Amino acid sequence: MDDTRLTPLLADYARTRDRDVMATLVEGYLPLCKAIAWKFRGQGVETEDLEQVAAIALMKAIERFEPERGLKFATFAAPTIAGEVRNYIRDKGSAIRMSRDARSQLYRMTQVQEALTRSLRREPTLREVADAMGVTYDELL
Repeated sequence: MDDTRLTPLLADYARTRDRDVMATLVEGYLPLCKAIAWKFRGQGVETEDLEQVAAIALMKAIERFEPERGLKFATFAAPTIAGEVRNYIRDKGSAIRMSRDARSQLYRMTQVQEALTRSLRREPTLREVADAMGVTYDELL
């Protein structure tokens, strides 16, 4: 990813919406997509699928980017790409269909449980997870 070469292309694309410029930008920022997708591997979705979702999110970020605001593109695009990948995992990562809210709660619970496991150096109880999440034990069940 060569920002000195790609940054002027971002301004050019914002002005012209040229497909060839878009293709060059996607190719140049693809390593960013792969790095973000790699962080989400092992969550029930194939890495290749995550990379494809990240690439589509990259194209959306390129479309929405406003160079005149003065932000670096990677700073703007990374949260957009990560959010799209997260949503894809929530929507497609489970064979059991559940609401987005339930999937978000499950994802949050998993993150809290992993953090507690590291800090306690053992598996936390459900009550400890509930306390760390700021919910009652009954709400967790």
